Amino acid sequence: MENKTGKYLKYAIGEIVLVVIGILIALQINNWNEEKKISNTELEILKLMRKNLNSDLSDMNGNIAFYKVRQKAAQVVLKSLDDSLYRNDSLRFSYANLGLSPFFTETTSAYENLKSIGFEIIKNDSLKEYIMSIYSKSYQWMEELEDAHSNYTNTIMGPILTDNLIVDNQWQSAKPMNLVELKNNHRFKETLKKSYGWNYYMIERNKELMKSVALLVQQITDEIDQRQ
Repeated sequence: MENKTGKYLKYAIGEIVLVVIGILIALQINNWNEEKKISNTELEILKLMRKNLNSDLSDMNGNIAFYKVRQKAAQVVLKSLDDSLYRNDSLRFSYANLGLSPFFTETTSAYENLKSIGFEIIKNDSLKEYIMSIYSKSYQWMEELEDAHSNYTNTIMGPILTDNLIVDNQWQSAKPMNLVELKNNHRFKETLKKSYGWNYYMIERNKELMKSVALLVQQITDEIDQRQ
């Protein structure tokens, strides 16, 4: 009886050990699966964010081209007003492009997903900090800068143009109401000079932001390549 009891105890203990080992293995597999899911989710977010950022780069590049058109328009009009012999077939186009402004339209679907899931899903701390810096600081700063520029255009530039130009309905063409008076309009000329400066400033700030975003795209690409 003692021998049988000892055998039963050993058998029972062995069964318990096997059950515990099985549970631990199952938990480990479950944890591994969860980590794999989290890792896959992180990679999907990073891939979508890279796509979003490349779209943002295209948008900023288009805005730079637009600012250059405005800058050139101000330059051409100023030159024509100060040079009585100046002739240019694009003056109507230049006058029409004095007061239009582009806006940066960022694509933030990946960043919004990341905020809802939690930033801790990004395992690379330096990458996580850079992502947060671009979206919460750099993009916010650009938005505030564009608001300031838009305010200048609407409150100062707009009324000056309206008072002195005849513009078609779609701002495709414009001409001075009175060219002789406009040539002697000091306020109009000074406003154009400030507009030229604004456009130069906006071009440079967009270039700086593009460099920062391009660097983030490269860091995300490096992280994806390393993980795949």
